[in-house]
Amino acid sequence: MISFLAPIALFGLSLLAIPLILHLFKPRKVHNVPFSSLRWLRDSTQRLSKRFQWHQILLFLLRVGFIVCLVAAVARPVLSRRDDGRFRDRFVILDLGRGMNYREPGRPTPFEVARGSVAEALNMGGQGDRATLILADRSPTAVGPVVADSDLYLSELRNVAPGMFPGRVSAAFDEVARMIDPEREDAHLEVVVITDFRYGGWNHGDIDEFSRRVGDRPLSINVMDVGPIAPANAWIVDARLVEKRGGDRVIRVRAGAAGTDFEERRIRLTGLPGLDDYVEEVMLHDGRIETIEFPLPGTYELDRQVARVQLEPADALPDDDVYWVNLDQRADFEVVVVEPHRTAIVSLQPGFHLRTALEAIAEDGKHALKIRRFTPDTLAPDDLAAAHAVFLVDVPELSGALANALDYHVRAGTGIAVFLGPSVDRDFYNTHWALPDGNGLLPAPLGGILRFERRDGNLGRLTALQASHPLLRDLVDPHAGDLGQIGVRAAFEIEEDPLRDGRASIPATIANRTPAIMSRTVDAGQVVLFNLTADDTWSDLPRRPVFIPLMDRLLNYLTAGLLRRTFTAGSSVTLPIPVNWEEETLTITAPDGSVLAPRRRVLGGKTALQLDDTRQIGVYRMHPAGEDPERQGIPFVIHADRADSIPRRMNDEVLSNWLPHASVSVMRPDPVTGRHEAIAASRSHALAPWLVVLAALFLAAEMFLAHWYCPRLGVVWK
Repeated sequence: MISFLAPIALFGLSLLAIPLILHLFKPRKVHNVPFSSLRWLRDSTQRLSKRFQWHQILLFLLRVGFIVCLVAAVARPVLSRRDDGRFRDRFVILDLGRGMNYREPGRPTPFEVARGSVAEALNMGGQGDRATLILADRSPTAVGPVVADSDLYLSELRNVAPGMFPGRVSAAFDEVARMIDPEREDAHLEVVVITDFRYGGWNHGDIDEFSRRVGDRPLSINVMDVGPIAPANAWIVDARLVEKRGGDRVIRVRAGAAGTDFEERRIRLTGLPGLDDYVEEVMLHDGRIETIEFPLPGTYELDRQVARVQLEPADALPDDDVYWVNLDQRADFEVVVVEPHRTAIVSLQPGFHLRTALEAIAEDGKHALKIRRFTPDTLAPDDLAAAHAVFLVDVPELSGALANALDYHVRAGTGIAVFLGPSVDRDFYNTHWALPDGNGLLPAPLGGILRFERRDGNLGRLTALQASHPLLRDLVDPHAGDLGQIGVRAAFEIEEDPLRDGRASIPATIANRTPAIMSRTVDAGQVVLFNLTADDTWSDLPRRPVFIPLMDRLLNYLTAGLLRRTFTAGSSVTLPIPVNWEEETLTITAPDGSVLAPRRRVLGGKTALQLDDTRQIGVYRMHPAGEDPERQGIPFVIHADRADSIPRRMNDEVLSNWLPHASVSVMRPDPVTGRHEAIAASRSHALAPWLVVLAALFLAAEMFLAHWYCPRLGVVWK
C-alpha cells in the first residue's frame, strides 16, 4: 500500500489552480489589421489554430505533472507491506558502547555502519506508524518522543559517538517500556537494535523485566548486527604498585586476550622521569591472564608520579591497550568490620573469611588497609567518623544512635556493604533502613527466608549475572571466575521491586527468584547488599577462588575509586581536598590540557571536589588555580571501562529463548554494500526520490516543448 508520512503537504496541490486560472481566464486582445496580400492564407490560419490548441493542452499537462510530483515528494509517500494490518510503534536502539569503535584494517567501524542503518530503521514505516531513537550508552536515553516524522532525529547522529564505557543495550529496553503508549493497544511494538551484538551488552534480568511489562502485546525484536564476525582483542586488565616482603617494589601488570589462539605482544612501561622505558615480551593466549612484573628502584621517589603501561602494537580496539598506574603517595584507608561475637574460635567467626580477604588485599597493595573489627556492642558512633568503608556481617541489630550515625556517614560518602545471614533481625532492618519513601539505605524491605537446598544436595546458583557491573567485571567469564558456580542454601526474599526508583541495580540473582546482590547510591555514598553470608552458613562464596577478587572490587567500589585514585570513564569523581588547600581556588587539568571547573561539596563535615565530566581517558591533576599541574597537582586516573574488552558474541538462539513470546530476528549487513537488505526489502520503499526525478523530467519536457519545438512550428505559448 502507498501511504504518506507527511500528508499535510498534499494541500500544496491547490497550486494546480494557478496554471488552470491562467489558461482559462487570461485575457487575449486581438487587433484586426487589414492586409490584403495575406487574405489567401485564411485556410492555413485555421489549421495553425487547431495545432496551437493541441500544444496548449500538452504544455498544461506537463506543468501540472511537475507540480503534482513535486508536492507528492514533499508529502513523502512510501510503498509498504503490512503482514498483520497493524500500525507499528518502532523503537530504534543505537548501541554507543566502546565496542562500536572496533576498527579492522580496510573496514569501517561498527558505528560507521550503524549510522546508515539508523536512517534505514527509522524510515521503515508507513502511514500511521511512529518511531523514536534511543541512545544506549552508560545511561540509555530517548532522543525524543515517539512521533510519525522521526527523520528529525537523524540530525542527532552528528553529535553522538561511542564512549569509553560499555553499551547497555538491554537496559535501553526499560526506556522502551516507559515510552509505550497505553492508548495504542492495537499497535504492533517493534524494537530495532543496532549493535555490535556483544554478549556483555545483554542482561537476562533486563529482558525478563521488559517482557513482564509488555505483557501480551504483539512484539517483534529486530537486531541489526553491525559487529565483526570474528572479533579478537588483547588488553591490559589492570596494573598496580606492589610492595613485596623485604621492601622490593614492582609494578604488577596483568594482560589478557580473547578471540585468538595466541599472540606475541610487547608491554612497555613509560612515564617515569629519570628511568628508561621497560619493555617485556609476552605471549597472550585466548582466555588466559598473563602477569608481568616491572621492578622499581627502592630509592625512586613516587610522589605525584603516574606510570604508563602500553600494549604494543595497538589492535582493533586500542582504548584498553593502555593503563595508567597512580604511584602517588596517599593515606591509608580505614575499614570497619562489624560482626556479632559467637565464638572465641577465630576461624568460626562470621567475618573471618571477609577479614582474611581484606588482609590479603592489603598485602597486595601499596599501603596496608587499616582494618578495625567491632561487635555491635563495642562499636561507637565516633568509630564511624574516620571509616572509608563499613562492613556489616550478619549483624542482628544496632542501637538507634548507631543506626542514625551510620545513615549519616553513608550519605556523607562512606561506603557500606551489608552481608545478610540467619542472625539478622529483618524488622530492625526494615524499620531503620528500608524506608517507605525509598530513601533508606536498603533498596527494598526484607521478607521471609527462602530455602534452595534440594534433597539431592544441589544448591541454588547465581543467575542473571551482569558482566558490565563494576562489582562483577572480569569475573563472569568462565575463564576468569566461578560466580555462576556459587551454591546458595538460603536467602531472604525481597518484598518489593528494588529497581522501582531507578537508583538501584541487581548485578546477580539467586535461581532467578530473589536478588543475590543489590547496589545503590545514597547521596554521596555507595551501598551494596549481599543476600549471601560472608561465611559458609548460607553459601559457599567465601570458599570460592573468586571471593578475594570480588572483595577487591567491592572495596574499590565502596570507596568510589579513592583507594587507588583510579576511576572509569563516565563516572562521577569525588576527591577529598587536603586541609592546606581548603581556602584555595582549585581546578582540574584534563589529559588534553583543558582546565575543568569542578564543584565543591561538604560531605560529613569534610570538603570534597566533585567532577562529573570524565569522558576523556588519561591522567587528570587537581591543583590550585595558576599553579603548575605537573609539579603541584594531585594526580588521578580515568580508564576506559574494560567490560567490552572480551569480545564474546551474543548467541541468536539465546536471545530467542530470553524472548519466547516475541518474534526475534538477527540480521547482518551485506559484506559489500554494508546495508541490511533483508529489512529494506521487506518493509517499505520511499517514493520521494523517484517523484523528484519524474518532476525534473516533466520540467525538462516542458522547457523543450515551449522554448524549442513550438517556436520551430511557428507556435507561441503565452
